[in-house]
Amino acid sequence: TASYRPQTFVAKEIISSGQLGEIRHITATMNGGLMWLFDDKKNESWVSKTPWQKGEDSKTPMNGNGYAWGQLAHILAWIYAVLGADDVAVPKKVFCTMTHAPNTGADISLAAVITCSDGITFSISGTALLPGSQYADPPIGKRINVEIFGMEGCLLWGGDDRIPETGKLELRRSAPGKKEDGQSE
Repeated sequence: TASYRPQTFVAKEIISSGQLGEIRHITATMNGGLMWLFDDKKNESWVSKTPWQKGEDSKTPMNGNGYAWGQLAHILAWIYAVLGADDVAVPKKVFCTMTHAPNTGADISLAAVITCSDGITFSISGTALLPGSQYADPPIGKRINVEIFGMEGCLLWGGDDRIPETGKLELRRSAPGKKEDGQSE
C-alpha cells in the first residue's frame, strides 16, 4: 500500500525534521473507479451496514460501507503516518456531505472540512465515480493527491496507486522576498 512506499518515509522525515515549519493546512483527494463495487447489491460486505449500525438505537443515516469507509481511511492513514504524532491534526469540528449510490445507498462521493484542535485546517474529498476500474483494459488506478502546508514550505504528493513510481513527492520552500521562494526540491 501507499503507506509503505519509500515516499512515505521521506515525507515523514521532511515533516519531523521541521522543514515545513508549523503545519497549518492539509488538502487530500482520492478518486477511484469503484462504482462496480459500491453500486452492486451483490457486494454485501461493501454496501451493507456493519453490525454496530444495525441496532435499533442507531441514529446513523449511513446506508452502507461505501467510499469513505472503504477507501478514504487509507489516505487518512497515510496523512497521519507522515505527520508522525498523535497530537497533530486532531479533529475538533467536522462538516461533511456525501452522495450515495442509487442501487445500494453506499456513499460514493464526499467532501469534508475539518478544523483541528491545534488550528490546522483540513479538507478531504473523494469519489468512486472515476471512469474505469482496476480490472478494466487498460486498468485504472485510484488518483491520490495530498498537500501539506507549513509556515516554511509545503509537501506535495500524488499519483496513481497502481503505479508506485508515479507517487511523486515534491518539497517547496517558502523564502519570501528571495528568488528561492517557491522552488521545488
